[in-house]
Amino acid sequence: MNVAIKESRDLDKVVRLFEQHKNSPFTYLTNIPLVKMLSQLESFKIFVAEVDGETVGCIHSLSYIYDCGYIGGFLVHKDFRGKGIGSRLLDAALNSLNTRHVYLFVEEKNTTAARLVEKTGFKRIYRGCRYIASTPLDEASGSLRITSGVDWTSLKKSIGFKERNGVVNFGYYPVKITEKAFEDLRSSNKIL
Repeated sequence: MNVAIKESRDLDKVVRLFEQHKNSPFTYLTNIPLVKMLSQLESFKIFVAEVDGETVGCIHSLSYIYDCGYIGGFLVHKDFRGKGIGSRLLDAALNSLNTRHVYLFVEEKNTTAARLVEKTGFKRIYRGCRYIASTPLDEASGSLRITSGVDWTSLKKSIGFKERNGVVNFGYYPVKITEKAFEDLRSSNKIL
């Protein structure tokens, strides 16, 4: 099997691959509008894996402020998993970044992806939590409270916090944060 890994700006290939896997675990269709938006940035790169002209994998990378890089949109077609395609895509994305810090998100239950990224040298720095609203937020009562398990002491001890001089990532955005700002956000239920 001849697998070609190449940079691409053909968003339709990525969209088709995600739509083919929309009912598979760990496939997030929310990546589609994100990729469309980020594709307008010069520092945003999309890589695809192709076999006989068919797109069987994709990943994207983004370089931005605070010497940070982000990798996301990582998906390999279910029929082509376990053949080294994911490793090659991840290598392409990493090699495209010229940053001191690179991060990506892997669902805790996605043990295959976690093993792959850890084998590449990534370290688990925190376990994220997701809040999924079953009631639309505009219909929720004023008593709705979103809580977190993160405190300032745990955040300061996380790998990379000291090295990044207090820069943390809120979603996709790196933010320099102080204890006062963190506690203000937390007390107003702005941190998950």
